[in-house]
Amino acid sequence: MAANTSSSALITSNQDGALKTSSSNDVSTMATSLQEMFKTTARAYQREMYDESLKRNIIVAMDTGSGKTLIPVERIRYELLRKGYGISQKIAWFMVPSISLAYQQLDVLKKGLGDSVVVKSLTGNDAVQTWSSQQIWDDVLSGVDVLVCTFQIYADALRHGFAKLSDASILVFDEAHHCSGNEPANRIMQDFYHVQKKKNSTTLPAILGLSASPVIRHGSGDLE
Repeated sequence: MAANTSSSALITSNQDGALKTSSSNDVSTMATSLQEMFKTTARAYQREMYDESLKRNIIVAMDTGSGKTLIPVERIRYELLRKGYGISQKIAWFMVPSISLAYQQLDVLKKGLGDSVVVKSLTGNDAVQTWSSQQIWDDVLSGVDVLVCTFQIYADALRHGFAKLSDASILVFDEAHHCSGNEPANRIMQDFYHVQKKKNSTTLPAILGLSASPVIRHGSGDLE
């Protein structure tokens, strides 16, 4: 499925981790209102990609400066709505390849989601590599709504058991073209997500990839 704009493309993957329709009527009504508000400000292709991300895992491939960041902001806002209604107490993880990009996206998410949302970043500058106990991680993540971190930090947290996919509502892969080979982003998918998928896990997070790479736009990449 492709959006109706020359500056964007959409690559979809299997429908694992997608939101289910089993939520309460109240949440369904609020979600509909949220979508209607979004539709008044978003462009047609942004609305199309957002709607598709509610149905299944996708990679949004759009040119730099075309407004693709609005899509994860609104998609995360939807997860926060579920959290507010007690349907989910999970954290939304927004992952990036570098520390500088983590700080940049932290600012974007804070501005986009508002002061009432707890958005936090974790990078190598926080000496995360020295956190050797579950209690430290639990304390850091307590009360957090959205966590921005590098791919490496989340991959290491999963590998050491400090984080679990079942505790995540959505995983956003910024610069999703990094999800290949032995890159940390790909290790998250291959060593953890797909392992649980093969076990028919019902607690997998939704997956949303973002990229401006022409490699992704031509159908390549392992974020599936």
